[in-house]
Amino acid sequence: SLVTRGRSLPLWLVGINPSFSWKGLTVAMTWDYRGGHYAYHGIGSDMDFTGISWRSGQFGRQRFVFPNSVYDDGTGKYVPNENIQVASGGRDFWATGTTNTSVATNYFSSAAFWKLRELAISYELPSSWIGGGKFIKKVLISAVGRNLFTIVPDSNQWTDPEFNYTDQGNTFGLNSVFATPPARLFAGSVRLTF
Repeated sequence: SLVTRGRSLPLWLVGINPSFSWKGLTVAMTWDYRGGHYAYHGIGSDMDFTGISWRSGQFGRQRFVFPNSVYDDGTGKYVPNENIQVASGGRDFWATGTTNTSVATNYFSSAAFWKLRELAISYELPSSWIGGGKFIKKVLISAVGRNLFTIVPDSNQWTDPEFNYTDQGNTFGLNSVFATPPARLFAGSVRLTF
């Protein structure tokens, strides 16, 4: 039966915007933290099914003792399993719904993250480098990067928690292969003032 596993919207939101300027160089950043929520990674079962997930490769696709498993010792008492292996560590296990891909909690994790949303760097060339400002008054060289990296907890081995279920709507806390994750973007510019 269905079980509520937690909230899908963040409980905590933190934004940090440090910046500094020094001798014509300016660096500005936008950091985000979101936490206190959870995500179901539907992409995980697709990755297990096709054999491209970290989970399906962690035991070399050989038989293994299922982590945190128990067994009935014959007296009705459940004891930690330390030596009974699954029947198959290959496709028969990872791509099968009853043992893996249909067990939703296999793909559930904290949705917390730290993200460097934007890094902007600009440098105004010294006047002496451009002829003392006789013809060109100012030259500003800029570079910007967005979605440069995301730090997630170890429990999230699949994707960016902001990766949505579909390309339409507002489905926080769910993801799948039907929408692409945020793209990493880079841009630059040179601005001349005459």
